[in-house]
Amino acid sequence: DPNGFLVRRWLSRYSTNGVISLEYYLPRLVKAGDWNLRVLAGNQVFEQPFKVEEFFIPIYEYFVYAPAFLPEDEESFEVSMSMLFHTNWVQFGNISVTTLVQPADSTDYLEVFSENFNWEGAFNYEMKMERIRETLQGRMVGSTIRIEAILYDAFRGESRHAFSKTKIIAAAPRIEILGVGVVKPGLPLSGFVVISNSDSSKIDFDRLSSGSLSIKMKVGSSSQGSFVIEEFRVPKKSDHGFQTDNEEELFISELKSKEFWDTGVFRFTFFPPPGTFTAEIVASFVEEDDVRHFKNLALLVENNPEEIYVSVETSTVSAVVGSYAVFHFHSTVPVDRFTYLIMSKGLLLLSEQLSHGQTGVTTFAVPVGRHMAPSFQVIVDCKMKGKHYGDSITVPIEEFTTYKMNVTLNPIRDHSKKTVQVITRTEVGAFSAVAVLRQLQREEQGHFLFSKGKVTRALLDLEAVPGAIPEIFLEADRNGVYTPKLRLFPSKNADSDYSSFLDNSGISHVSADGISGFSGCPESTIDSCQKTLSRFRDFRILDEINDFRFARLNRHSDFYDPADGDWLWYDIPVSDDGIEFAVKGVAKADDTWFAEGFSVHPEHGLAFMDGLAE
Repeated sequence: DPNGFLVRRWLSRYSTNGVISLEYYLPRLVKAGDWNLRVLAGNQVFEQPFKVEEFFIPIYEYFVYAPAFLPEDEESFEVSMSMLFHTNWVQFGNISVTTLVQPADSTDYLEVFSENFNWEGAFNYEMKMERIRETLQGRMVGSTIRIEAILYDAFRGESRHAFSKTKIIAAAPRIEILGVGVVKPGLPLSGFVVISNSDSSKIDFDRLSSGSLSIKMKVGSSSQGSFVIEEFRVPKKSDHGFQTDNEEELFISELKSKEFWDTGVFRFTFFPPPGTFTAEIVASFVEEDDVRHFKNLALLVENNPEEIYVSVETSTVSAVVGSYAVFHFHSTVPVDRFTYLIMSKGLLLLSEQLSHGQTGVTTFAVPVGRHMAPSFQVIVDCKMKGKHYGDSITVPIEEFTTYKMNVTLNPIRDHSKKTVQVITRTEVGAFSAVAVLRQLQREEQGHFLFSKGKVTRALLDLEAVPGAIPEIFLEADRNGVYTPKLRLFPSKNADSDYSSFLDNSGISHVSADGISGFSGCPESTIDSCQKTLSRFRDFRILDEINDFRFARLNRHSDFYDPADGDWLWYDIPVSDDGIEFAVKGVAKADDTWFAEGFSVHPEHGLAFMDGLAE
């Protein structure tokens, strides 16, 4: 409890397929504050905090709702105001609406203006941005708008306070260059350009397809000076097809362009020439109105006087359990044999030695198992002239399992509409669980639900070496209904040379038999390890978004759902045929509800439902 006293304990609980489902009823006179749930399993300790708050359901409630995020170039936005009351009551009174702003670099609010209205029922209020811009003096991005309303009900003689906060975000898109490691002259360099809205939500198809993307690499050479070696372009959709007459090139270009328009992701591969000593990647996106957005990334170039370089690349963007991940070993000089290692979460899973021969490419494939999720690292090593050379790449795994879990709601089975049939489909012998939240609750508290993103984050925390973390990019939902996704991309070794990589990884020696002296990120090189911790940046962005949503509206009874908000929370310990039918009483509250679920199988592992059941 908030005082640190142990109030309930479950000892030696045995799980069903790895899941333990428990309930604890809070006492009637519960102490408000921060509570904590602690789980001890083997040598692992996990803690989940939760809040207990005092809330008394009033005679009537008042709501103010505005968008959670608003681009800085919007001219206005809509604020809705409504009241939860008994159906026989007459709505009559007055309402005072005050608009305040909190600059991004301040903790204080500034009043913009206040207005009064007669109250005769719910209404929508259009908020103009002109006066807000004047108050903020152009410092829009990162500032917060707070709409406060005081409703006085004339018949009951009572007032109610409500508020809603809106975060102002940049109108310009967010451009990131991901997955690029150290430049090795004469060997290929791959990476990704990802474009999203500034709040990490997905940019719509029309905006991407009406603009054009350019990615080019500038290199500096002692013999040729500074020059651009290559440029990739995705033209506007209206201009597509006029760039080349080659049908094969046109077909590939159309595939890559469509992928970019659908996802905002473009994969590139550059070939920096021998003798490169400086390198930079420049990505630019030109919108339909000719507004240009740029992202520059200066690259680290490995410098070897003997010009001996080796690298490992992958043609598998995201691996799938039960399939193979394909890798390519490159070298600038002849190599007889090389060793590759597979590691995940600090454990050595496989080591093997392969023949390479002349300079060029050796391709090999690795089977992907669910124990390697959510990512695994491939290290290549070879010995030439008495010295070790190598490289590494980390590859994410798209799914934890090879099976699916699905939840279907059938509201027409019961014509009285008092119950709904719930159908869960999964693998035979799996444990399944279903949870439900109403639409507003998903926006405010949906991030507390068990999700694939939370599992991925927990597994990545087990990595002993920060350099073994893949590139992480958050894809959030601006409306807050859908669970944010963590998009993982392959990431290359970012250390200046191979010996630095071994030192920062805590590996003293690599051979055909595996590794020796592995200790993880050493304390002496913690500063070097910190540079790869930037890959956790989107975790911090996600936490900030969740904290803002959790506190942006005043507390209300729907926030807690004390009556029947758990009407569709249940689990099925073991399914004998993979399909289960259940009939559940529908909640009394008229609202839009979203159900989701997960499943755990003793052999196939963990699976999450795709999307939501509405």
